[in-house]
Amino acid sequence: ELPGGIHVEQCPLLRNFNGFEGITSVGADWNGLSLYIYDNQALESIAGLSGLTGELPGSIYIKWCNSLRNLNGLQNITSVGKDSFGRSLYISNNQALESIAELGGLTGELPGIIHVSDCPSLRNLNGLQNITVGTDLGGRSLFIYANPALESIAGLSGLTGELPGIIEIDTCNSLRNLNGFEGITSVGTDSNALSLDISKNPALESIAGL
Repeated sequence: ELPGGIHVEQCPLLRNFNGFEGITSVGADWNGLSLYIYDNQALESIAGLSGLTGELPGSIYIKWCNSLRNLNGLQNITSVGKDSFGRSLYISNNQALESIAELGGLTGELPGIIHVSDCPSLRNLNGLQNITVGTDLGGRSLFIYANPALESIAGLSGLTGELPGIIEIDTCNSLRNLNGFEGITSVGTDSNALSLDISKNPALESIAGL
């Protein structure tokens, strides 16, 4: 058990997290981050985190890990908190990431935003089907941006009822419909007084999922 968060950043030769297997729980850092994995270009596996079980008090942040293909190692985490920016899950700029299904253990309400951006190999959001969301500081509940291979958001089908913030889906060039949002009955507004921002999705044929 670690009382604080884990930061692993800018280790260009690091390929895995072997050695972390004995860690069963973590706290959060001064910004409310439980896992901060940033700019590790050779990182291929985070399976060494598989000992983490149950609730994380802070957010999960994974960015610029361009050799990482999946999130194997996070499958035993059942809930996360949020950081000082209002983020619960922040997955961004991971060029090889093909799957986030390993987040499928998450259930219930995430207090912050789900942010998935600039992951060009990601085809679906499977793994997020059992959660609801809060908002970030800007009033966004979902931010799905610049994922050119994303074909389906059906993994968000667990979202039901009222979302406190807005839905933003932008520059997802392979997305044809919004199936997965059928259970949402209302959304909030952001700091720009927007509630829905569906922009620059050239293959989008239907918004009937809303």
